[in-house]
Amino acid sequence: MSNAFPSSGRRAFQFAAELAFPRLVGSRGETLARQLIIQKWKSLGLSVETAEFPASDFAINSAARWALVPSGSFLLIAAICFRAGYPLVSLLSALIAVGFTFFLAGEFKTAFARWDHRGKKFQTANIIASGTGLSATGLSGTGFQPVPTVIFMAHYDSKSQTFPLWLRLFCFLAGGFGGLALASLTALVSILDLAGIATALQNPLTWSALVVFLISAALLCNRVQNESPGALDNAAGVAVITEIARELLAEPPAGLNLVFVATAAEELGLCGAKEFIKGHRQNAGATTYFINYDSPGYGSRALALSAYGIPRKKISPELNRALAEIAHAQAIPFRLVYLPVGAATDLFPVLHAGFQGVNLSSLNPRIHTPADTIETIREQALADNIILGLELARRLAEKHGPKPS
Repeated sequence: MSNAFPSSGRRAFQFAAELAFPRLVGSRGETLARQLIIQKWKSLGLSVETAEFPASDFAINSAARWALVPSGSFLLIAAICFRAGYPLVSLLSALIAVGFTFFLAGEFKTAFARWDHRGKKFQTANIIASGTGLSATGLSGTGFQPVPTVIFMAHYDSKSQTFPLWLRLFCFLAGGFGGLALASLTALVSILDLAGIATALQNPLTWSALVVFLISAALLCNRVQNESPGALDNAAGVAVITEIARELLAEPPAGLNLVFVATAAEELGLCGAKEFIKGHRQNAGATTYFINYDSPGYGSRALALSAYGIPRKKISPELNRALAEIAHAQAIPFRLVYLPVGAATDLFPVLHAGFQGVNLSSLNPRIHTPADTIETIREQALADNIILGLELARRLAEKHGPKPS
């Protein structure tokens, strides 16, 4: 193990501090951050290019705010109709609410990719750099070479929102899970009523449905702004993959291509990751791996996503087991977590396209607020995340690289 990891953590912290200013897509801050990253990566000896694309704000400014309103509305209609003695209308409305909730869960998994043609457009760019054995030009134009490739990824834009993280998660969980449970219950009691079996749930269902509807509608007040320095989310992620690039370029694993991507417009709806993946779906296979960093560096424990979405979908179990083994061997506090709804990462389009990957992060309620400053980040936590990414890449090199004769 290199003795450089404490200094790598320190350098990552310093670079994160340089990037810790508001940089919402379309702002001057975003342009400045892109310039700083390009300059830093070129200074390491990476071959760097930018890939421009138009990003839509539909996912964050429309879909995420209005997402739960239709199902909440049909739930409220179902409860009112049940109370008024119209069980058939109640049943149909409840079933629509259930169906829309599951439809919404599927759309969240793809970050509303089918709707990217809607909404306001912003011209932005991914930053793509290559290390040993892979040209950045070839990557953006013709696809990956048929050799083992590890792609380190982190988004460089930031945003703030009206609601703090805990309130957004509460609204999505209460409106989503609570609404689904109530709609299912309303459908059940409506069926019982049609069968002539009386229940005494009219008032509790109506008031509960009203509460769920109001919680769902509250998300309409959650607006995107440009007031967060985005130190943890996600200057820290860019800084971590920058230090990983430094280490791997100094000692490149044999037979392994290295790619580093700073994605744009993640905060608008994972736009940069979707754009990067768009031309490479045909290359999804067993030898291309993604390691995505989103908000690493807070607290004493590194987090990796084990599953996401409703219904629950596992994330690359073999890679996550390898991360857990590395963390245990290196005495790094580590935990696998499940992300049901309410948030997304650039790893989701990667998984949806058929690639394997992992997502390393930490959780701080200050993200997406003006309080997401460099003071929230720990150098040791950054160093731990650097080690996890490096060692995972080296394991993959050992697995797929040239075997000794």
